[in-house]
Amino acid sequence: MKIKKKNILGRHSAYLTENIIMLFVLLVIVSVSLVSFMKVQKLEIEGQEQLMANVTAQNLIEYGKATHICYSGILMNIGAEQIGEKYYFYYDSDWKQIKEIWQCTYIEEVVVKEEQLARGILKRLQVNVYKNQVDEGHIIYSLSARAYYVGLNRGR
Repeated sequence: MKIKKKNILGRHSAYLTENIIMLFVLLVIVSVSLVSFMKVQKLEIEGQEQLMANVTAQNLIEYGKATHICYSGILMNIGAEQIGEKYYFYYDSDWKQIKEIWQCTYIEEVVVKEEQLARGILKRLQVNVYKNQVDEGHIIYSLSARAYYVGLNRGR
């Protein structure tokens, strides 16, 4: 009489192995998808930051180009803080303008230089948008423009 060896799993061992392999493949797919989703979300946030920085910087440049004189007065009227020859705007995480630098997420720096030329004034505008602090490593957007006004002289 022959005694048959019984396999612990019996005839279900192939089925169990197949399920373990399918579970492993599913885990690999989920982990790759999760990493991709996180990267896409980070890119979306960075894109939104750059878009809002572009809009606010472009608005300030357009104010500067449209204003022939007293641009600093307009900047102060719309909420800028003047430090030296630079003007600063502070924004929270939702891009709402605030006054407190310690609560801000974004800082917009405006530099205006005017040069008297023979027939008028050349105005150079530079707007830099920073995240968290004014530092070249944290700049998220920069925009510059020039405007030339014929027939204007300083002191008039």
